[in-house]
Amino acid sequence: MSTITPYEKLAFSNDFLFCKILETKTELCKELVELIFGRKVKEIRNVRSQFSLKLSLGDKTQKVFLCTEGDKEDVSSEIMDFLDYVAGRKLEGKIAKELDAEVKNAREKEEWRAEYMQNMAAIMDAKREGRAEGRAEGRAEGMDNLSKLINHLAKQGLTDEILKVTSDETYRDQMLKTLNLI
Repeated sequence: MSTITPYEKLAFSNDFLFCKILETKTELCKELVELIFGRKVKEIRNVRSQFSLKLSLGDKTQKVFLCTEGDKEDVSSEIMDFLDYVAGRKLEGKIAKELDAEVKNAREKEEWRAEYMQNMAAIMDAKREGRAEGRAEGRAEGMDNLSKLINHLAKQGLTDEILKVTSDETYRDQMLKTLNLI
């Protein structure tokens, strides 16, 4: 099971913090977008998350993927500084320092902390529910397969085999595979 990063240790690369900072600091968001695209952006509208970022570039571009581990030979030093900051390697460059200051400010916002904790609790609840559903489905499927195996062996009058598949897990798995039940 994955652990939840404590709010005070969140970095800009964390989805929640990334979104909250760029939602509320639209000028910083604009500056970052201009850095990434290498050109001026007229305006940023409807900043809600990285999935709904609307750019007025005239070409309907909506999503950008940046790799912090890729080849950096053909990028500006400012972008390299930004990528290094996101990767947690070093803090250099104007925008990286601005973002880092915003991360430090964000860690002090109790309202954001509460929202983060609520989001994480909801995610953990959904994971628990998913695991419970998966286990229930797995048990039901396992019982169904075992019933089919026992039924198959009973029809052939193999009583000793039935006893063996109910007590020997390795043999049971071998028989289930042989009959294409798993």
